Amino acid sequence: MLYTAIRVIMPQDDGKLWRKPPSHLAIATYAVLLTAATFTIRIWYPQNRWIAFLHVIQMESAHLPQYASLFVIGVFAGPRRWLETMPTRRALVWLAIGAGLALLAYVVAATTTTPTAAGATADDASRNLRVCAIESFLCVGMCVGLPVLSRELALGAGRVWQALALNVFAIYVFHFPFVLLSQWVLIEAPIPKLMRLFPTAIGAILGTFAFTNWIVLRLPFARRIF
Repeated sequence: MLYTAIRVIMPQDDGKLWRKPPSHLAIATYAVLLTAATFTIRIWYPQNRWIAFLHVIQMESAHLPQYASLFVIGVFAGPRRWLETMPTRRALVWLAIGAGLALLAYVVAATTTTPTAAGATADDASRNLRVCAIESFLCVGMCVGLPVLSRELALGAGRVWQALALNVFAIYVFHFPFVLLSQWVLIEAPIPKLMRLFPTAIGAILGTFAFTNWIVLRLPFARRIF
């Protein structure tokens, strides 16, 4: 609904402003600003603190800077076809940054313990800033690099890829309850937490796709929304 409102306000957005895809400097600047915004909001809303927005929508405010800013960037990127015109070398540099930070994040998570909320110290604040920086640059690296990698590998041909493409927005909207259901089913399973990750992810992916592809997208007028 917000996107529709923006298009009503700016119906003639033909991409003339900021036509070229962002440079390394612009991308890095956004990642730094995202780090600062994420660190600031997590002073009041740390990770894993969920709220009921409008008493209905379950949301984790800790990631709100990512969601809001990427939405705005998407509004600009679409008409300007940034993903289609982003230079391959530039995108692969950021993909390498994102992949490297993803690996670092898993290593750090596996080798450190999370401090308790009580008795927060300057060291905790420093750690939180590092976490926000890793998350932000990882997010930006993947958002820039993965679509361009898919573009260069010519992913998208074939019936499976086309079906996934048709479902992508509906899956984004409806995935959350399927993730929760998969977690609930396995929450008491007598296996290590890491081993629960794989069946949880696979179950959520298959369940959401089945729901959107064979139910949601077959409803009257659903194609006009999704």
